[in-house]
Amino acid sequence: MKEPEKVEVLPADYMQAGLRFDEHRELFAYWEKIKGSNRMPSRADFDPVDIPRLLPIIGLVDIVSPGPKFRYRVVGTTMSARFSSPQDGRFVEDAKTPDYGAYLIRAYMLPYRLKAPVYITERTGYSLGYEKTDARLMLPMGRDRETPDMILCSTMTDYSDMPELDDALIDPRNASAMEVLSLKIA
Repeated sequence: MKEPEKVEVLPADYMQAGLRFDEHRELFAYWEKIKGSNRMPSRADFDPVDIPRLLPIIGLVDIVSPGPKFRYRVVGTTMSARFSSPQDGRFVEDAKTPDYGAYLIRAYMLPYRLKAPVYITERTGYSLGYEKTDARLMLPMGRDRETPDMILCSTMTDYSDMPELDDALIDPRNASAMEVLSLKIA
């Protein structure tokens, strides 16, 4: 699985401009707002009532120690429609194919290690044998507002190359990152 050679670190306005989907720009702006002057917001700062339009496209991933391991706390309806089985409460490595699970663990490790938002443009292979471009936004949250213990995330698919296909109940099988952006934290 090909991975990019580096993570491009950008100031907030450049990172937001690099986000491909309006929903990701809106989610990033919300994360920035609730974090205030902190490194990251806590889960207590996050109120789903503030972003009702985004709820179907977001998920919360718990960071479980030791490990860390990543467990889906809740997955929005649009995101969960990409899989043939429920994801809520499952560990990433148990919920996905081995290749895709290993890729996601590496992806979730980035905001955990960097303690900063990460945006990945990736090429994803699906179970019916086709590939699409996905965009994954991962926003860390932490009780102490310094150390991630949860990731607010959203993955969206670019259908422009194959608009006739529907992902409902079609499992991703593997992915490779094409570009990785992260927020520069002062």
